[in-house]
Amino acid sequence: MLTTEAVMEIMNSENFVAIEDVEIQCNETPELLLISKEAFVTLSEEARDLVKLIMYAPNRLYKVNGQLKTLEFQKYCKRRKGWGHRKVEELKFELAFFCKAAVLR
Repeated sequence: MLTTEAVMEIMNSENFVAIEDVEIQCNETPELLLISKEAFVTLSEEARDLVKLIMYAPNRLYKVNGQLKTLEFQKYCKRRKGWGHRKVEELKFELAFFCKAAVLR
């Protein structure tokens, strides 16, 4: 937590930029985003569920460097969805194929 003095110093410094003045650069056009979304819909429902599980997994399933703990994640999938090791591997293969196809576009 910042002290009041630290906050005031940040606000009064020359490096302070109002949030309204910040412009975020995005290389994706609305058309490309729509194509990506439509491609995501082509995945099986289970593969989409796997993506959601990865995206919303608790922090305890991640290593300090941000990698997913594979064994812990498979146990998590077993508890949440009832999927065994083979099912998770099949879905990972489907996602890998999808990602490679998306890169080639």
